[in-house]
Amino acid sequence: MNKFSLTVQARTRHGKQYAKQARRKGLVPATLYGAGADPVSVQADARTLARVFHQAHTTAIIDVTVEGGETCQALFREPVFHPLNDTLLHVDLMRVSSTSMVRVEVPVEIVGSSKGVLAGGILDHVLHALEIECQALAIPERIPVDVTQLEIGDHITVGELKLEGLRILTDTDQTIVTISAPRVEEEAPAEEEPTAAEPELVKRKKATEEEEES
Repeated sequence: MNKFSLTVQARTRHGKQYAKQARRKGLVPATLYGAGADPVSVQADARTLARVFHQAHTTAIIDVTVEGGETCQALFREPVFHPLNDTLLHVDLMRVSSTSMVRVEVPVEIVGSSKGVLAGGILDHVLHALEIECQALAIPERIPVDVTQLEIGDHITVGELKLEGLRILTDTDQTIVTISAPRVEEEAPAEEEPTAAEPELVKRKKATEEEEES
């Protein structure tokens, strides 16, 4: 698992006005809390924080150092983004330890080549993440789902997964992946060729026209 680190500064000023001033200076307000310790108001460089957040998301442990203060391990929580440009405006940092139990969403990774797909079927990846509960230091980067044995018409639900050391919180009836039959395009009906007029009818029509003219 990748290691991530973040250095933050303690802050004593609070409120919306201060937050706006901090963001104009390239800083993002944050709160460090949890593990039975008092919450600490902090701030971090906006670019550094955004880079670490987009690498670690809310599932990877971060080594957090408060300048002139504590060092701990934490998880990102409750990120707030600007509604128009996705800039990170605020985030919480939840302290964790080896005994901390946490709830997180972990991405699902499809593994293997399905027999059904090799036979021409179509794989539909329905559920892309699972909510689980586990020890903070044992959070998996992803949850593999092996589809090798799936034939056309088969599927895998959450309840079929066997994950040691993890408690799945997602509804067990939800489908993760299905293999469906290939779609058959209906052939367009052939256009009927125009029927040529019979010679006898053409002769009669011509004779009629000549009689009318005379």
